[in-house]
Amino acid sequence: MFEWLKNYLLQQEIRSNSKIQKQFVEWEKVQSAVILVGSGQYGTAKDFVKQTGKSIDIIVFHSDKISETKDCFLSFNKKDFNIFGLPKQEAINKLRQKTFDVLINLDFDNSGILRALTGLTPAKCKLGPESVNYNDFFDISIQSSQNDFLKQSLKYLMMIKS
Repeated sequence: MFEWLKNYLLQQEIRSNSKIQKQFVEWEKVQSAVILVGSGQYGTAKDFVKQTGKSIDIIVFHSDKISETKDCFLSFNKKDFNIFGLPKQEAINKLRQKTFDVLINLDFDNSGILRALTGLTPAKCKLGPESVNYNDFFDISIQSSQNDFLKQSLKYLMMIKS
């Protein structure tokens, strides 16, 4: 029951704050992108950003209450979330500072908190690993290994033509 309530509250929060029109953007025309990662994948995301040459922000979630990453767009930890795994209002306000053309989620562990961040981050197109838990969150779900995921994401984004 607790999981059902958590999902219900998350869906209500997303609906009340969702004003972004979904749109597929050509990779060459992407002006703002964000990668959403757990702290263990921060290095992988940082390397990918360097390889693309694009200005891509990174949002990092730490699964403890004290850690933070200084050299990223946003860094969250458990104290930024309530008992239901939803971001507190201050965290939501930080997420809403910027609207992105593309959000890439690297959550292969199906974290409820990363799912909440994905749902609440304003982005025209959201993509991530194929998962039943994310069916309602991603515009593009990619079936890929964790090691090849960012390369596969870039491949799919480059196929988009408007």
